[in-house]
This record gives sequence, structure tokens and C-alpha cells, in this order.
Amino acid sequence: MPDRLTSQPVLVVATGHTLSLALIAGAELLAAHDDPAPRGQADALLPAVRAMLGGQRPARIVVETGPGSFTGLRIGIAAARALGLAWGVPVAGVSSSLLTAAPFLRDADTPLWVALAAPRGQVWLEPIGRPDGRSLADPVALRPGMPHAVAADAALVGTGLLPGVATRLAGDPPCASNARFLTGCLGDPIARYVRPADHVGA
Repeated sequence: MPDRLTSQPVLVVATGHTLSLALIAGAELLAAHDDPAPRGQADALLPAVRAMLGGQRPARIVVETGPGSFTGLRIGIAAARALGLAWGVPVAGVSSSLLTAAPFLRDADTPLWVALAAPRGQVWLEPIGRPDGRSLADPVALRPGMPHAVAADAALVGTGLLPGVATRLAGDPPCASNARFLTGCLGDPIARYVRPADHVGA
């Protein structure tokens, strides 16, 4: 069910592409930790959370739900749920695409395409509505050479490359601190896989 962020401190956990953490209160960024290494989240996540919070306890947790690394997403979601249970705070989910697109949602009313680099040269592609941040279609995995429906002048964000699309607003992976730009479109902390979970490559 969609939910909204509040002015209470929120811990944001993103592990589907990098290790990215943030503590936000409404639109204010209180603290952040970003590690570009895509591996080792299981060992690094909880110490990084503890160091960033410095003894604070958030009022809620928001965790990245994908599309992203199968293992990375599971690590982040499991940790977020465990911390939520231990602290007695609610846990919500936010898609990787929305965490990438969030800073650009208010700039126009046309769709924003999110392209995220995926294994074996693939791209996870998803259109996001502006300014509300709704997913306009399920994410798809594009293999190298596959055609796509993104116009050459479309607004594009993310780490994935799309042939023929020139307008790239940003080339960053999902970032936890971008959650401060969101006003809604949160959901349950359940992983969003482009393919069934046994297809770990996509």
C-alpha cells in the first residue's frame, strides 16, 4: 500500500546496486554513507548503519526493493526487517528506479525513463511518471542488441546505456539520500525481480 515519508527521522537502506545509506527527516539529509563496492554488503551493512546513526534510533526504515542484485536486495531487505523488528518501527520499500529518479520528478510532467546496468551487459528499464513517481510499467531486462521503445529525446537517468538515447539527466545508481525528494510511492518491503528469483543473472 502506498505510504508517505514524514518529518520523523527515517533510515534508508539501499543494497541492490551499491551500499548506500541515509538518515533523512522530510527533505533534510541528516547523514549519509555511500560505498560503491557491489560486494560485501553482508559484512559491511550493519557496522555502517551503526556508525552512521551514532546511537540515534529512526522512527522508520525504508529499504530498496529492486530491480537490482538478487543477493544485495535480499541482504538489505532482511536487515531492514530485522532492525524494524528490534526497534519496533515500521519498514517500507522503495523501488530502485524511484530512488534513481527521485531528484528529477518535479521538473516536468512527461515520463522519466530509468535505465540501470544489469549483469552480462543487460539493462533494467522502467518508465516513471512525473511528478507523482508512479511506475508506468513493470521493469524489463533488455539484452544487448534488443530494441527498446525509448524515444531519442526522452529524459533518461541511471547507469544503463541505451543506444540512440542522448538526453541523460544523470548516470548515477540508486542512492539512499535521494529518498528525501520523495513524497509518496512507498510500498511493502518485498523484492521486485525482473525475472523469477531463480534467474539470479537478471
